Amino acid sequence: MDSTGQDIVSTAVRAVEGVAHGGGAGRRRPRRAASKRAGDTVSELVALETGMDAELGTTGDGEFVMNGAEPEDDDEEEEEEEEADDIEIEVIEEESEEEQSTKKKGKRLKTPRAKKPAQAAKRSTNSRASSGPTGSEQRTIRNLRELSSVRDKLEKVYGTNEQKLLQLAKVKEGFETHLFDFPSSNIQQDSRYYLDFKPPAFSETDTTQRLFPTGRTTQYVDITEDQFQSEFKVDAQPVDVLLGSVATSLSPNDQKEFPLFEHYRREGLVYNCGSLVTDMAWLNTEDDRVQFLAVALSQFSNNAADRGLKMFGTTPHKSCIQILQFDPQELRLTKVQTILHNFGDTWNLKWHDGCLVNNDTAIGVLGFTAQDGSVRFIQIRRDTDALYRRCTGTDVTISLVGSYISCFDFLTPTTIICGFQNGFVAEFDLSDDLTVPSLYHKVLETYIISIAAATSKFESTVVSVASIDGYFSLFDPRHIASTKCVVGRSRGSNTNPLVYSPTVYTYLTSDGGNSLRGIPPKASFAVHQINSRDSTVTSIDASRLHPLALSGTADGSLYIDNVARRLLTGVKNISNTHSSLKLWKWDYDTHTGQYRLDHNYSVEKCSVNDLSKIRIDAPGIVIGAVKWIQTSTNGKVYAFSNNAGLLTLEKLPME
Repeated sequence: MDSTGQDIVSTAVRAVEGVAHGGGAGRRRPRRAASKRAGDTVSELVALETGMDAELGTTGDGEFVMNGAEPEDDDEEEEEEEEADDIEIEVIEEESEEEQSTKKKGKRLKTPRAKKPAQAAKRSTNSRASSGPTGSEQRTIRNLRELSSVRDKLEKVYGTNEQKLLQLAKVKEGFETHLFDFPSSNIQQDSRYYLDFKPPAFSETDTTQRLFPTGRTTQYVDITEDQFQSEFKVDAQPVDVLLGSVATSLSPNDQKEFPLFEHYRREGLVYNCGSLVTDMAWLNTEDDRVQFLAVALSQFSNNAADRGLKMFGTTPHKSCIQILQFDPQELRLTKVQTILHNFGDTWNLKWHDGCLVNNDTAIGVLGFTAQDGSVRFIQIRRDTDALYRRCTGTDVTISLVGSYISCFDFLTPTTIICGFQNGFVAEFDLSDDLTVPSLYHKVLETYIISIAAATSKFESTVVSVASIDGYFSLFDPRHIASTKCVVGRSRGSNTNPLVYSPTVYTYLTSDGGNSLRGIPPKASFAVHQINSRDSTVTSIDASRLHPLALSGTADGSLYIDNVARRLLTGVKNISNTHSSLKLWKWDYDTHTGQYRLDHNYSVEKCSVNDLSKIRIDAPGIVIGAVKWIQTSTNGKVYAFSNNAGLLTLEKLPME
């Protein structure tokens, strides 16, 4: 018998001895639910050693019954008492002197009989089969409150695939003890905690020539700065910013490093983009010494109700995309190129990870959703020294007549899936005919605001969509009709961020209000409320290197959450194990017109209360976009922007 088996048997023996000597001779306490479960647990331990519980060795990933999504309510969980003297195990006790004297008086006592180990193991197996998630008779689980242990919860939410559970164990061991930061060594490729998650568009070979053969070429025309400013209205007035106790004034394209804050030392900078930032994306280059950030800008930043910002229909007008080069050593941003186009405002910026063409003549391939109802891909080239260029034609343009695309995501290096304003989804092959989708199916009744694909090497790809009226649905794109599941409905919003966190195999989204939630695609009934904010959640991002998630709100706050501490634990005492950290807070003084960046950290306990605390704030402080760098060397660097065009970049403190 190995040391593990000895520990299991020793635990069972100690439990038996505690009952035999701690409960008094001849006394039996009434059976209770907690006692029965604890007794079954001890029986399971014995059965594990004897090898009689064959079901616990299952490696398959069984199916489960899905009965709608009902978020958990941890406040209603009752603490279970599992004391040693409550464990009911039948043993043979020697008769005490008191019992012998009682027998002499003619009174009869019932002496409990010992049951055979095989019978005890059989009872444990039958009990687990009728109630546990791995049993042959699956019981219906409607919410997380019905899962009483961490093991039951993980098996029900993630399945029983051993490799997948080992991957989650790696995440739990490497990052759970680090609340809001982690050692840089944990995300290096030689680390035992390195998480090798490849993005959907990743390819071992460069797919640039396959997707963009001869004839598909981005058409550019070099222009001067005066020409650019005459067509794209940039707010040339400097922005007054207060960083801690240091006041500064930032003109467009100016930046300021963080001063020495009181009580804290933080590395980063604030950069003035000069206009409203609609989205941004980091290019994951093989050369970690140089990083590139694409920033989409809109010239309609002074009026939140401007018709140029409308979502429905098509609104082609002049907009631009800036390409910024980031030096991690010097913590400095440099504008490489500004691309002017007539496709309207852009969002869903995504670099193609299978087209890493970073060289002296090209940086990479950038995809985005445009306000003219299309998805476009362009090659970002630097074959000229011109800082301003006009794009007159794109490499790939995907659109349907009468149906306007509102969002997209990658399925493979050559295919994407798009959401439409009419509630349909469509799949396109980038290397084939772009005018005919391979599927076109209605999944929701109205405008699809967000779409995200959950890819995993253990399971088939799952796609989730969120609509503007609050519905959240997921499906397998191979057969939508038979797999579509409407998870539930929340408060609708025109800012409903949705991202997939591959480290914990979970979607991170908002309920259209002030709650950040996690939804595992395999068990969509298990809606985990990660935290409740003081304002509307407007932006979310997750890394594929670690389980720390960022979320921005409408009141100018940026939070960080270690979602592994929320998802890979039991359903009880969440408020004691999980907290959120407020990293930054933007404020605006209406009298002086000054923006203030509050650097003070603030820890907030996990809350399951879903009370609306929405209030009206200055539109310029809304956190519109937040993104992690997805490379090992710079995986602790992130950037976020507010609607005033102030881009903040920080590197998490060194361990």
